[in-house]
Amino acid sequence: MKNFSKFVLGVGAFFLIAPAVFAGWLIEEAVTYEGGERFTSRVAIDGGRYASTSGDEKLIINFKTNTVYFVYEKSQQYFGGTIEQVANELRGSMIMTEMHEEQDIFAPTEAGLASGTDAAIFVEASKTGEKFTAAGFAGEKYQILVDGELKKEIFLAPTLTANKEIDARKLARVMLILSGASNPTGAKFLEMNDKYVELMKIGYPIRTLEYDPSGGLVLTSVVKAEQKALPDSEFTPPKEYKKAKSADIYRVR
Repeated sequence: MKNFSKFVLGVGAFFLIAPAVFAGWLIEEAVTYEGGERFTSRVAIDGGRYASTSGDEKLIINFKTNTVYFVYEKSQQYFGGTIEQVANELRGSMIMTEMHEEQDIFAPTEAGLASGTDAAIFVEASKTGEKFTAAGFAGEKYQILVDGELKKEIFLAPTLTANKEIDARKLARVMLILSGASNPTGAKFLEMNDKYVELMKIGYPIRTLEYDPSGGLVLTSVVKAEQKALPDSEFTPPKEYKKAKSADIYRVR
């Protein structure tokens, strides 16, 4: 179940902005944990539709249809439905219980509650002047502090315009709901905070260093990115796959 929690959270390492105008984007990213564990993901973004694939698992979120799907290549199965239906199915299930047992998934962003208070988080963002290039895209570094503690260091690339393909706040909210949060708001979660959302309008994050609540570091880097027209099949489960309940899929995985 560790992979499931990392899958949901990992795809939430960045949050994007605004409606689509041009073709979508395909982006390959490498995620490395401080202990040396590493995995890659493939992200597709196109006009309110988002898909992230890691290993044989694929997460699809379609804001045009208000649906979300978890797709599994090895078993050729999927589960999904409306965002609300899937959140309700996961909430309180065996999967969600094990996710919470493995790690405190809210600690990075829910700073007010983690400290035992109901105070809204205070977010600060500053430009350092440091530059970095990944996959041919140049970015500048920003440091993000929550309640005075450094949480993220992000290089944003204005010319990688995938950040113009989807609504940041909506995507953040769905990711948090799928991770077990109920009614998340910008007052508690960094990725829904007004200052953070505004910062992410600058460009797509080509390199992100996140300070994990468990004490480790998580590095996410763009390896390849290309803008192209994406087919509808990129954002729907394959027709030959069998629909199943989430508990049934994870019982045999």
